[in-house]
Amino acid sequence: MDYVIKLLQKNNSVPHDDFNLNMLPLRTLQDLETFDAKLRTDSTFKKKVITKLSLSGGKNLKETVWRICTKIFHQDLSTQLNWCGRGEKTGLKSRPIHQVLLSSVLKN
Repeated sequence: MDYVIKLLQKNNSVPHDDFNLNMLPLRTLQDLETFDAKLRTDSTFKKKVITKLSLSGGKNLKETVWRICTKIFHQDLSTQLNWCGRGEKTGLKSRPIHQVLLSSVLKN
């Protein structure tokens, strides 16, 4: 058992115990800009966010994506977003947060 615990600790490069995602869910486009800026400049922060979000779980891919998205985006902000940025909405695919979303789902 100790071997398994040590192996898991070694493979998990980001500890979850002291990291809090209290800035989530993002509520405004300004919050999204601030969060993206932090993701661009702080790789440790990015790894911690991915690790924390990947713990969301789900029975299938759709449920996993849904759970992670609801942790990232408040409903007020999510109505202003789409993947490509079509219409009057802001796109996600060219932002750093899209890498966090995809990595969190894949790590799950």
